[in-house]
Amino acid sequence: MPIAVDPTRKTEYVFPENKGEERPPRFFLKTPDLKTYDRAQAAILAAQEGEKLPDSFFSDLLRGTLTGWEDWFGAQGAAVPFDLGVDGCPTDECLMRLSYADRMELAFQALSLARQTPKESE
Repeated sequence: MPIAVDPTRKTEYVFPENKGEERPPRFFLKTPDLKTYDRAQAAILAAQEGEKLPDSFFSDLLRGTLTGWEDWFGAQGAAVPFDLGVDGCPTDECLMRLSYADRMELAFQALSLARQTPKESE
């Protein structure tokens, strides 16, 4: 049965290793638009058939779904800035502050928003 998902829905994500912290870093994601979701699904299906995911796959997906972060501090204790480009999306420099593994995890979390009803994501 198809499920209608609110394309304006946003969620907060905390990495599992940070969940016990008093003020864990929080990352804010929104549901990908249909075009972004379809491109991502096509790339994932192709990867399952043996093709390689493009190097930029996760960053490209996060450009349209990552809306910010809070309580993420660098080694010297300064807040890690979240920078938007003129297009209103996170800049490449901003996304590169995240490790590849973290970009991958956040991208898959964003994709999962398009497959869940609000009740399922709670």
